[in-house]
Amino acid sequence: MPPPASRSARGLEPRMVGAAWRWLRSLASDLLALQRDVRGFLVTSHRRTLQRIGVLSAVFSLLEMAVAAAALPYMDCLGSRQCGAVGRASAAVGTDPVMTYSLLLLGLMSVKMLADVLLQWRVAGFQQAVQRHTVLRLMTAYLAQGWDTYRQRNPRDYFRRCTTTALDAAFACTQAASAIAYGLIVVVLTALMLAVNPLVSLALGAAFLALNSAVHRFTGRVQKRAAESREQAQQRWHLGMGEALDAFQELRAHGSESHILNGIDRQLDSLARSNRWLAFMPAIPRVALDYLAFTIVLACVLLWSWGGRPLGNLLPYLVFYAVVARSLLPAMMQLLSIRTSLRGAAINIRLVREELEVAGRHRRPVAAMETAPGAPALRLERIEVRHEGQSTAVLRSISVEVARPAWIALAGPSGAGKSTLLDVVAGLQPSAGRVVWHTPSGAPPRIAYVPQRAAILDASLRDNVVFGRDAGQDEAVASALAVAQLAGRDLALGSLQLSGGERQRLAIARAVYRQPDLLLLDEATSAMDELTEAALFQALQVALPEVTVIFITHRPTAWRFAQAVWHLQDGRVTMEQPGCTGP
Repeated sequence: MPPPASRSARGLEPRMVGAAWRWLRSLASDLLALQRDVRGFLVTSHRRTLQRIGVLSAVFSLLEMAVAAAALPYMDCLGSRQCGAVGRASAAVGTDPVMTYSLLLLGLMSVKMLADVLLQWRVAGFQQAVQRHTVLRLMTAYLAQGWDTYRQRNPRDYFRRCTTTALDAAFACTQAASAIAYGLIVVVLTALMLAVNPLVSLALGAAFLALNSAVHRFTGRVQKRAAESREQAQQRWHLGMGEALDAFQELRAHGSESHILNGIDRQLDSLARSNRWLAFMPAIPRVALDYLAFTIVLACVLLWSWGGRPLGNLLPYLVFYAVVARSLLPAMMQLLSIRTSLRGAAINIRLVREELEVAGRHRRPVAAMETAPGAPALRLERIEVRHEGQSTAVLRSISVEVARPAWIALAGPSGAGKSTLLDVVAGLQPSAGRVVWHTPSGAPPRIAYVPQRAAILDASLRDNVVFGRDAGQDEAVASALAVAQLAGRDLALGSLQLSGGERQRLAIARAVYRQPDLLLLDEATSAMDELTEAALFQALQVALPEVTVIFITHRPTAWRFAQAVWHLQDGRVTMEQPGCTGP
């Protein structure tokens, strides 16, 4: 054993213990804050998984302690053949004690390895489960929010939140699980070191604390700035990429590729700098701790040699501390790495929680009531819409009734509020007033909405028409395509090579397949020629004779299909009833 500690050395113990306690309390406070954030973010099933990971981590840390605790007696057994209880048991059965001890240690290491593999597998599965569920939670919330709320942001921002931010938040939850495992390892191995030699353990702790204090002060500030900078850089990068891909034809025609590429390059450069700092900062504690550990080992050997003591007496303790350090130092490094990235983790968890809270506002369905014979199908009562941040109302006290069936054309200059009025009919909650739909059953109507730029899936024509409504009936799909002037197309063909007008007709076929009570067309024929548009409207009137259709058009030639034309100007509606060919 090492010589007894001097009185002055013993006097250092209270100060070392106090410093160690303050550092551990600070570290524990930070890690507990992460645990609280994560537990508040996780759903119940994932919280249970985190608890099971904690139990498995406790088992693994105890196995780590058992392996480290066996190092000193194993070295004594190798050197002096004094193998204690293992030696007595070996003598009783007539086996070599060193061989028995070695096999027992090998078995213990094997069990520890299996526990380690199982723990890492569980943690990896936990991260993927949280990421998958987080993306689905975000998408569910985004798709449930009102249209007016949804369109206040760029769709690419929603995409970025569902990819990068959700992934980072899931990784933060994994850090919480890892912190449990590494924290338990540090606690049990530190307790073992204190039991073997308190003074040496406290001296090592003091050196570690001094190093950590300096490293943490430096890395914490840099980490916070880098995390905030990366979030902004990712947003600009995704926006720039989306704009470039959306403007492909214009860029090629105008020869502006270099301009957009230079902008993307600047955004990537900013993102790369932020990511470089975020990847570099967690490595600083590891490098510093490696250097400190190697320096301490060399100092111990030199001091022991200068004291004239035989190195053979030091060897068992070097082996013991080497075995402990092999597990303790990586665990400390991981804890420090987690601590330095806590700010970034907290930011991502907060962002996802804020997104879920903001996007959780579900749109309210269109009102419905029992109908009487001759009652109008749709009634708008003193509708007013005022967008957030605008002093002037887009729609002002609009009150109209629509019969069923009927064809209504919406006309007016750009920005007059035509699309907003369709949004209100489709379910957008107005600033004032209400929408009442009369149905025989009192149930909400089936509404089909076709925008000017409809969403076309990277899938077959059949899948685009069905659009997830049901399993898909080929006869009904073919009938809907025929109404949309796409008869004879192979249902299995892809949809990406369609022209602009064909894409609009495919979206209208999707609406016809739904068998709606109300069909809303928001300039859904703008990419078609007048002959195709006329043929399409005639086919719709034949195929959907009981459906109310409200369509926006800038072509006066299309008004002949309407029973009434609503002209929007300055937020108000005036009506005329041209001669029409409607039902």
